[in-house]
Formats: sequence, structure tokens, C-alpha cells
Amino acid sequence: NSTGDFANKGFKWRAFRADDLSRIDAPKIRNDKESTCDEIEGDHPYICDDIEEGNDQVFALSRAELRDTKYGFNEEDNIDSKRAAKSTDYARARNATLFNDNTSTYWTRSPSASELGVYKYNAYNVVCDGSIQYNSTDIPGRCIRPAIKLSSSHSD
Repeated sequence: NSTGDFANKGFKWRAFRADDLSRIDAPKIRNDKESTCDEIEGDHPYICDDIEEGNDQVFALSRAELRDTKYGFNEEDNIDSKRAAKSTDYARARNATLFNDNTSTYWTRSPSASELGVYKYNAYNVVCDGSIQYNSTDIPGRCIRPAIKLSSSHSD
């Protein structure tokens, strides 16, 4: 997809020095039903049971990762200031919706079960207070918050 292409080709080369790129791992990216933390029944066009290995060094977090206490997050979808994201100059220049406390809403990589219901294209996003909700993906002003996994093999 175009977001993944930008994150792994354009963004990482602009955001990191060449010597830092070797410190970024390409983790196993899960996009199965469990990673969405949703009650998805049957087949879903944006869910796959395969785990993609080593393709993406820059990725969006899943709903499950954003509810994982080992990362310091609240295990529920409710308000969590650790998930809230301050808006960047770049996001504001790209017309991100900006809230009073200088936060912006950002997408997860997890589709919502409502995809199969009334709303055709829904995904989970983190809103300004750090709570996780689902919304239609055609809402303008939402951001992408890139994530990376640093290699533990480097000591400096």
C-alpha cells in the first residue's frame, strides 16, 4: 500500500541517519484477528492469518499493541495519556486535525468488525485523549504515527 511504501522507503531515509538504520529491526508484523482485539466473525478482507516477517521496518501499531501493558499502555480502549500523540509540525503542515491540547488523532493498522456492517471502511484510531475508537477511513485530518523496533544487539 502507499502508506507502507512511504514509511519504509521515504520516511525512514529522511528521519534517520544512515548509521542508525542498521539499528532498526524488521519485526514480525501480525495482522490477524487477535491483533485487532475485535469480534470479527468469518472472513474479513483486511485480516490475514499469516505473519509477515521482515518486510516493514516502519509500521503502524495494532490495536492489540496499543492495549499491551508491557509497553506501558492501558489494557482497555478508554482514556490513556500514554497513547495520546502531540501533533508534529509536519502533520500540521499536511492539514492534520489539531485539538486544543496540540494532539492529533492517528490510525492503527487494525480494521474494525464494523467494516462488514453499515460502515464500509472502518479502522481503529487513537483519538486526542488516548482512547481507541473506530472510525471511517475517509475522515480527513487523521494522522499516521510511525513505529519502529530497535535492535537489542547494539550496545551504543
